[in-house]
Amino acid sequence: MKARLPSLAAAWLTLIAPVPAQLLVGYGLFPYDPLCAESCLRSLTGYTLECTMPEMDHGDMMMMSSSTTPDCFASDTAFLTTVAWCFSTKCAEFNVPVSKLQLYWEKFVTGSITVPAKWTYPIALSKVTSPPTHVLNSSDTDLTVTSIVSPDLYLKQWNVLGMVARENAVESKYRYGTVSTGSKGTGR
Repeated sequence: MKARLPSLAAAWLTLIAPVPAQLLVGYGLFPYDPLCAESCLRSLTGYTLECTMPEMDHGDMMMMSSSTTPDCFASDTAFLTTVAWCFSTKCAEFNVPVSKLQLYWEKFVTGSITVPAKWTYPIALSKVTSPPTHVLNSSDTDLTVTSIVSPDLYLKQWNVLGMVARENAVESKYRYGTVSTGSKGTGR
């Protein structure tokens, strides 16, 4: 029975090793893909939309804040056309297929996979009949017209998200190597 244990353990590891690998960044899981689309969307999350609802904080200090719901993101024309314009301009240099952008759109543009946007990505882009002229900047708080994402904010998002994805992939590589070899570390 003793000789059989290592072979059973090896057989068990071959069955479970692919499972965690699929859940690790760089091994079947690729967050922020495509990075250009994620950077566009993250660059627009702080703006107030026409349908954003104000909220009153009843803490020690009375403060106004706002909440944008998935339904609001799904129906707001300025938001959807701005996101679509950003996708089309920022992702073009990476030759991201429209099908991949549409898939990302369906999963993430409203903030909820269960709340679809009123338009698909190609239809939202077709609603932009001429290139936008307003470039969002740090003094803007509202998004009321189709706009160009702030180049500085987009670049910051791109750099941070790209670095996080790379760090997660490196961490996953070492985690996968540790799990698959059974290494316990030095214990220090």
